[in-house]
Amino acid sequence: MKKRTAPDVETLVLIELRIPTAEILERTLGWRRELAPLLSEGRATDRYCRELNVREKAYLGEYGIETYSYQHGGPARGWFTGQLNNGKITGVWGDTPEEAAISMTFWRESAVRWMIRDNSGGDSSLINFLGLDPHPVVDHPIDLLPASVDVGGLW
Repeated sequence: MKKRTAPDVETLVLIELRIPTAEILERTLGWRRELAPLLSEGRATDRYCRELNVREKAYLGEYGIETYSYQHGGPARGWFTGQLNNGKITGVWGDTPEEAAISMTFWRESAVRWMIRDNSGGDSSLINFLGLDPHPVVDHPIDLLPASVDVGGLW
């Protein structure tokens, strides 16, 4: 088994989103209902993912947040790690924190509690250090933040 390297926790900064997380949850749950007929045996299809991408880009555009090609990404593309209100820890690639929050919320059906830009990447990312799969199911909240960090005001 590969030895995990701890991420540089001094560089992990909580992100303040430009879109309220409750609004993201409401919007993405609506998309899930609208796109449900495009599922094949409960699984996402290419058309399902393309339609989701169209909705996501239009939503980000409403807030003036720049979007990029799904295939190539933008100059600030990076890995985002976050914890959802249902206790799950997850990570996604995104060009902006808002894009990452939308993706986390859509696929996990829960609003984002906190999120960081986990630029360490690879074997030293926070998710890998914790030994978690990028899309784990965690039954109870895991407090990864120092006691001095108050997330209540951010979310």
